[in-house]
Amino acid sequence: MVKDGVFSGLVDLDGLTQGDPLEAIGRIKLSWYGTHHGEIYTNAVMNELELSEKERQLVLVYALLNKISWTCENGIQFNQNTMAVVDKEKEKIDKKMIKAIAAELDDEV
Repeated sequence: MVKDGVFSGLVDLDGLTQGDPLEAIGRIKLSWYGTHHGEIYTNAVMNELELSEKERQLVLVYALLNKISWTCENGIQFNQNTMAVVDKEKEKIDKKMIKAIAAELDDEV
């Protein structure tokens, strides 16, 4: 974004879609998953929106689905910053996070 001829910010429209707004909250939760500040921020968003327990479970489902999808990108070269080789260490971390989110979802059900 440019204001008065000066760069003032960036809007990332990569995930801009129509659909369930809880999916966007799931991506937020996933992006900061396992961090103290991420938990505070995600809970603040869900509290402000007055999400029910069922809706909070859906946020976890969306976080899990997105993590599975993002994990499948490991080893695909999108640009010069990525490689066409599977990063085994990242794969371990991704699987650990998938298990953690699934366990959290299991605790909620």
